Amino acid sequence: MNIKNLFFPLLVVVALAALSFGRLQELGNKGSTLYLTEDFRGAQLLRQGGTKRTWREETRIKTLSIESRPDVTLYGPLHLRIDDDDNLLVRDSGDLAIKTFDAEGRLLRIYGQVRGQGPGEFASLTDAALGPNGEVWAADATNGRITIFNPDGEIRQTLRMPLPPYRLSVGHQGDGFFVMNTPGSELFARFDAAGDRLATFGTFLENQGVNAMALDGLIEPDGDGGFIYGARYAGLLAGYDSSGTVRFFAETVDHQGLPKLNRNGGQTWIDRETVITIHSLSVTSEGLHVLATEEEGFRLRGAIDTYSLSDGRYLYSRRLPEACTSVKLSTHHLYTVTETHISRWTLTHG
Repeated sequence: MNIKNLFFPLLVVVALAALSFGRLQELGNKGSTLYLTEDFRGAQLLRQGGTKRTWREETRIKTLSIESRPDVTLYGPLHLRIDDDDNLLVRDSGDLAIKTFDAEGRLLRIYGQVRGQGPGEFASLTDAALGPNGEVWAADATNGRITIFNPDGEIRQTLRMPLPPYRLSVGHQGDGFFVMNTPGSELFARFDAAGDRLATFGTFLENQGVNAMALDGLIEPDGDGGFIYGARYAGLLAGYDSSGTVRFFAETVDHQGLPKLNRNGGQTWIDRETVITIHSLSVTSEGLHVLATEEEGFRLRGAIDTYSLSDGRYLYSRRLPEACTSVKLSTHHLYTVTETHISRWTLTHG
């Protein structure tokens, strides 16, 4: 056979091999392969990444602003929880404190503010939640414990946790709670009210123990004893019932695949160019609400995307009333959180 006749086929094979190798490198750079496991029997991944947003028109009127003043300082509010009376629980990263306000913006109480390992002190404050009777729950991943405060500020209980409690969701009747842990082969654990572990679940990735950082995210109670999980970088939503059984598993409209993990020695971190797809998460009877970043031409602006609580299906989006780092929706209001203040907005649909 003439060697010239082999040249073109060989060239094609080499080109295809190079493309395949490049594709494998690209997939590897995105992180571990996502796959369905026993946690997701009967719950197919709802693929909706790239869905075009549908905008909901409404009028927003600011009705409250909370900022630093003589009786309280906001050093760096990160996250809100809201009860049925529109009282606010604010997790402040600046002084490791939990600050509560009533519906008029009056300061009710401050929990924490002391760094340490003693009772009521925090070495870190990775999440805070409201119990059904006004108790305040605080997750301290560094100290490996959850502290439960009575509404008057007294410590009710300190729970030493088997793994660092990164995120926290408290059941609506106070009969149990869920914890999210970033290390380990299973992302979530379910506990009874006494702090005894009942179950662990949530395996999304191959070799999840070393790749779990790609699943960094938030959890919120769903109002029916379960919780909603949102993966900040991966753009994934999952709903679990009160027993820890998955109800749905869905992509956000901004889903781009798993983030790239960089490693150096014993350290692992998410690549700095990775875009956060879920900045904050909140749940109302209207649906679950995600603060996302939308590209508009050459600009980036915030969008609040709403998904169905029953199956994670995308419903519609809202424009933000102001630039912010976090958003919370309640039955009656929209709250925006910036580095210096918290605003409440009353919404009127157009």
